[in-house]
Amino acid sequence: MIGRCLKVGGLFVALVVSSGAQSGPIDLGTVETVGGRKVYRVDFGRTEASLAKYAVAAFRMHGAFRLVPAMQGDFSFEFRSGSGGAVELEVFTGKPRRSRLRKVFRGTDTTKALLLACDEAVLKTTGTAGFFSGKLVYVSKRGKWKEVYVADTLFLRASQKTNYKSTSLNPSWSANGKGIFFTSDKRIYKDVYFMDLVAGSVKTVADYKGSNLRGVQSPVGGKVAYILSVTGNPELWIAAGIGARPRRITTNSSNEAGPCWHPEGNRLIVTSDPTSKPQLYEVSLGSGRLTRIPTAVSRHCSEATWNPRNPDRIAFTVAVGGGFQIAEYDFGLRKSRVLTSGPADCLQPEWANDGRHIFFTERKGSKTRLMILDAGSDEEAKLTTRLKVLDGSGGESPRPKPLPIAKPVNLHDDRFGNCSQPRFFYER
Repeated sequence: MIGRCLKVGGLFVALVVSSGAQSGPIDLGTVETVGGRKVYRVDFGRTEASLAKYAVAAFRMHGAFRLVPAMQGDFSFEFRSGSGGAVELEVFTGKPRRSRLRKVFRGTDTTKALLLACDEAVLKTTGTAGFFSGKLVYVSKRGKWKEVYVADTLFLRASQKTNYKSTSLNPSWSANGKGIFFTSDKRIYKDVYFMDLVAGSVKTVADYKGSNLRGVQSPVGGKVAYILSVTGNPELWIAAGIGARPRRITTNSSNEAGPCWHPEGNRLIVTSDPTSKPQLYEVSLGSGRLTRIPTAVSRHCSEATWNPRNPDRIAFTVAVGGGFQIAEYDFGLRKSRVLTSGPADCLQPEWANDGRHIFFTERKGSKTRLMILDAGSDEEAKLTTRLKVLDGSGGESPRPKPLPIAKPVNLHDDRFGNCSQPRFFYER
């Protein structure tokens, strides 16, 4: 290893370069910007135009990067197409430019290889891989019906997965990303189905009396959480695997919804309303006992999603200022912060694999679209969460003053219809 100091944006940072092939992250330094957020100024050097347009589309979504003209960045990410759909990444820094990393990536096509290379560029810069090569499952209404679709994060391709001419909703990925759970009323009543994307088959996994509302598999595989109203009110049930008969977990008179697994698959959060207003509760998987999570941010909290990298952080939907916004709760600090603001409703959050970006639905009247928000690194999140955001009384609160959070970025245009309910999968 060779160690040295490099001056970047007025800051001295450590630079570690392997004398051979790069086997781990290299610290390329950061630039301080307004609000204390750390942002990298990057350019794409001599990247060919056909690749550069997709690289620009990818990095515009990431809050840790700001794009600048060629050779003006603190770092240059150069991408080159090769034979067989391969893409080579080379990272340069310093003045004059010096090569710090060179690596070749292969995917199902050139675009996939490029997105893998972009993820690696993020990894070597921030220490955490990017999310660009992941995929989204979501619901889109393009006309009268809501159907399930799958798309890449750049929305270069979107594939319709259901065509029942009915309402399909609540999609979620299987643990291995090769299947999709979803709810549909194609047979009049709401049932939960599982679609095997490899085999191209669909099977019913919950068609009990009443409404079968949702199926969500543990991220480590095996167990599947269901919301079923077979006993009257919607309750949490858990099955040992896909297609296995579920066991009832909660036994109460409240309405459970939105099951959300801990990254290790050993804990679970639901939305419930034992006090008539929806709040977030952790469920004992043994006894079914509900323990309220003290978000202290609104009388209406729902749709929790657990951070895949830092289980101290959850994102969820709150009612504030007469609308809905995305908020975050930190279990360690026992505090909440509201991440979005403005006239549009923001709801249905879903973490990306990096644990800092959140996909969500933006709703303006009858129009919906998918967005992505940078909620900040763990350090940045703790800094802003320590601020007093709301009064903490648990009552309806006025719309809070925005914190220094990156502006959300839209993922698609109107050609993709009214999109909602994003769920993300990233192959590790």
